[in-house]
Amino acid sequence: MLDARTTPKSNQLAIALMVISAAFRLFFAAVIPLGNDEVYYWDWGRDPRLSYFDHPPGVSWLSAGAQQIFGESTGGLQARGLVPLLHFVSSLILFKVYIDLAGRRRTQTGDATFIAITQLIPAFGIGGLLLLPDAGLLLFSSAGLFITLAIARHPRSQGLLYALGSGLIAGLAGLFKYHAAPIFGGMFLGLAAAKNWMVLQSKAFWTTLILTGLTVTLPVWIWNMQHGMASLSFQANRGISGAEIDLPRALRTLIGEIFFLTPGFFSLLILSITKLWRHRTEIPQRIILWASLPLLALIHLTMLYKEVLPHWGLPAFWLLIPEAAVLAGQTWSTKKLRLHLLFAAAITAVILTVTSIPSVRTQLVTRANGYPGALGEFTFWNDFSKSPQLRDLRERLSTVLSQRKILSPTPADCPGAPILASFRWFTTAQLAWSLPDRPMVRSFEPGKKYYYYDRDGGAPGKGCPILAIGEKAHVEPDEIQTRMDVFLSGDMVDERYLDRPISWWLGYLK
Repeated sequence: MLDARTTPKSNQLAIALMVISAAFRLFFAAVIPLGNDEVYYWDWGRDPRLSYFDHPPGVSWLSAGAQQIFGESTGGLQARGLVPLLHFVSSLILFKVYIDLAGRRRTQTGDATFIAITQLIPAFGIGGLLLLPDAGLLLFSSAGLFITLAIARHPRSQGLLYALGSGLIAGLAGLFKYHAAPIFGGMFLGLAAAKNWMVLQSKAFWTTLILTGLTVTLPVWIWNMQHGMASLSFQANRGISGAEIDLPRALRTLIGEIFFLTPGFFSLLILSITKLWRHRTEIPQRIILWASLPLLALIHLTMLYKEVLPHWGLPAFWLLIPEAAVLAGQTWSTKKLRLHLLFAAAITAVILTVTSIPSVRTQLVTRANGYPGALGEFTFWNDFSKSPQLRDLRERLSTVLSQRKILSPTPADCPGAPILASFRWFTTAQLAWSLPDRPMVRSFEPGKKYYYYDRDGGAPGKGCPILAIGEKAHVEPDEIQTRMDVFLSGDMVDERYLDRPISWWLGYLK
């Protein structure tokens, strides 16, 4: 039973729980299949660049690092291996923020709440092992909050050094996700409101901070200038173009947030915003409030007229955790905390069981009568890459190509097997990840402003045999005809995946 008081060993216990959690997260990172976004970012890691159309380059560097460290025999760790480690460090930094914020108000209930939100609930317990740009954003947002609160406590000491550190951390966050802009913009706005602090009013302080942040994010600016500001334009259009009010869609996003954060902890985080607002004249509360509020407002206004994914606002909720833990320590009973802990643990356990145990995944797919739905994202391409259907198809087409080669020779530098292609960015990445030899798979998705179009534009292979294969629903014959000279095509259906019929096209790359 939880006591209201902390003990000298409370810090050791909390850190030990975070270490154990990180170990479990590394295990699950290895055995859980990769989702569509993750295999896309894994493919980025095989081709590190200054930046990308969708996001800044940070997530590709995480992927590239994991590939170098963990190699090809460690399952999902080859893509995600560094993410659990980043989540552990992020949790440690945020825990220090919580300790400083709580002061004498710190309780064991607050400590348990902090551990539950950062390590257990689906949003961060599972999100902390996925290869997403949020991994780096959470790390540097936590560090940014820590150093900003340190500036608030010691405004007259080492002003320019603090400015340099803040700019460096803000820039590193910006290398992972553009959401760093509202987070750090709000954070520094809360700090700047301290009008009586001379060091914060100096032009040298803010000039150093801004120039440092811009210098660190130079890769993103250089890449955008080289590509007609394509990434910044993509993000702007994604947020404001084609606006159309859609309340049911917004409600689905909100329900998704509540599910990933769980109802009890979601309510606690929302209540922490109201508490921060009531105490916004106090410097720490104002900084935390303005670090989280701009992004939350942007996400929840945007969801009214655009498709918004539930995890987009999670970095802002993450920064509210220290205040939420303090609030729980003051208002929650042991029974109430235990109830929310059990509920969150149950949801997380179900998700991990379904995704991490192969026999459970197989049984669920089989029982779905050919329509596994969202579960197919994690199972289909892995199953298909090992299927006799694909093996027989490739062998048959290889025979056909050998016969045609006698009549129509191909360039001498063509690979022995046909080049592979697919019709959407995620099927391209899933196919590349799932096949044993991890080939580079071309993408035939229409449009110019995305990574694969840029990558494949200068790739060799003109006149070489190519096999385009992907979901029939994604086929656009005109686009295929512009990419290859087709001489054979057909369809395949796996009875376990009736909702994902496959179309294949064989020809020569133009």
